[in-house]
Amino acid sequence: MKVSSFGYTYIMNDFCILPELCNFSCDYCIYSNATVEQKSIPYKISKYYDKSGDNIEFFDYVANVLMNSTQCFPTPILRICGGELFLLKNIMYLLRKIHEKFETVQIISNGFFLTPYILSEIKELGNCVLHISLDGHTQELNAHRVHSSYQQEIILNNINHIIKLGIPLEIASCLTDRNTKDYEEVVKFFNDIEGDILLLPFPVRGKGSEMFVPSKQDQKQLFKILERYDLYSKVLPPIKYVESLMNYYENGYRNIKCYIPKAIVQTFYNGDIYSCCMDWSVRVANINSQNRKEIIEQIQKNRIYNIYDMFPPKLRSCRECFTVSEIINLYFEGKISDKELCNMQLFSGKTTLKMMNELRKEIIKNVK
Repeated sequence: MKVSSFGYTYIMNDFCILPELCNFSCDYCIYSNATVEQKSIPYKISKYYDKSGDNIEFFDYVANVLMNSTQCFPTPILRICGGELFLLKNIMYLLRKIHEKFETVQIISNGFFLTPYILSEIKELGNCVLHISLDGHTQELNAHRVHSSYQQEIILNNINHIIKLGIPLEIASCLTDRNTKDYEEVVKFFNDIEGDILLLPFPVRGKGSEMFVPSKQDQKQLFKILERYDLYSKVLPPIKYVESLMNYYENGYRNIKCYIPKAIVQTFYNGDIYSCCMDWSVRVANINSQNRKEIIEQIQKNRIYNIYDMFPPKLRSCRECFTVSEIINLYFEGKISDKELCNMQLFSGKTTLKMMNELRKEIIKNVK
């Protein structure tokens, strides 16, 4: 495994804490079908509403695991997620403890617990991007995620506060039978708001997703966004991302090569490392029980990475996958420019861009 001249082996560490702990029950939740091995931990977990407990001992443990992970695989970007992170009481203690170790921290959330006080603390950290899961600006469009107008109103109020504070905001929208036909209305809504906003639509996927897939007619309505890209470009990802998304719907499967397992390392709070951040089916090593040399050897000899390298993709999970991280694939393929990449706050750091450029050259050199 090659280490770049900047000392990094991956662009991003996708670090997951208690993925089963969430205040929402999204209809299409992938975690309900995931195969991640859950190990018991010797800590009582206190939630947002709990009067007792502070999670400090647990967060100290988690921070230690993350630092061990970072020593093994330094990355300029940390993506940190749950479950729902902000359901964990005192989560800001952990974020304050670890954020300076990275150029950029992407915080994944459903947005429900992002109070003005918490958002002001996130703003003060200075290097965070908020990534909110939201399928639409109305409850009807967001119906597979939230089941009451009360939840929807709270999320939208919190999003408005994020924008007012000037915190970079990504909105990830899962395209389903509820929102695809009218997703242009979502784009229009956010396009009319002044702020640092990036919409990242992606197809519903995973086992059981068939019942949520938009009809062909609904998918055709989505193409209006591409036709009017110039009108909405300030809130949309690079046009090649949108074109690739439309190609995915036209073909019914992905038709671009995937480099994500080479660019992102998937780690968990218990030290486990999985082969892909979009495929939690193969556990390859553990930070807590193995040293760096052993972990790299485990990764290098695991045949799953050879399968990931195949194109067209051989695994069904790969063929059906289109993710917000396609930005990385398109950049490595030369379809997204440095300027377009820098327009996205997540990848705008100087070290990140240099690392992305170096890793792209290394990948191109090794493409057979």
